[in-house]
Amino acid sequence: THQMNNERNFHIFYELADGASSQQREHWKYPDKNGLSKFRFVNQSGTFDRRDISDKKQFKYTLEAMDKVGVSDVERERVFCIVAAILHLGNVEFDETSSTDGDGSAITSASRHHAMTCCQLLDVDIELLTKALCTRTISAGGLKGKLGAGIEKQHTVAQAAEARDALAMT
Repeated sequence: THQMNNERNFHIFYELADGASSQQREHWKYPDKNGLSKFRFVNQSGTFDRRDISDKKQFKYTLEAMDKVGVSDVERERVFCIVAAILHLGNVEFDETSSTDGDGSAITSASRHHAMTCCQLLDVDIELLTKALCTRTISAGGLKGKLGAGIEKQHTVAQAAEARDALAMT
């Protein structure tokens, strides 16, 4: 989720942007190569290209490799939906909230469309994603895993960002 100077993130992010057709990118809600600069998980280093490799050709090789190992069309579709969802997840930001329980967090209105896109691509309810990112459940001893057991606590903005990054890496 973090890049060093002159380092790219996972190559599939760039391959998909340059190699997928415009119809595929639209279907997966994925940017073209120029649009990648708006996504946090790939824009931190400012490096989008490699001199020695064509991302468009690499995408073709990736598809061929998927065919060779028997990845079905349905599985390929799910893989690219997941890649696109991770890219959008990286742009989810948080605002500080406060309640009687202390500081908490909520997805910003400016980044909610990225959260919604992520959920659509993964077929997940936005409220479940919000809960997963902005809260944690603390369970004591033998109550762990039992229905209704535990106390729900709000994440701070920093903890919610850590939860987002951890989810992206899972």
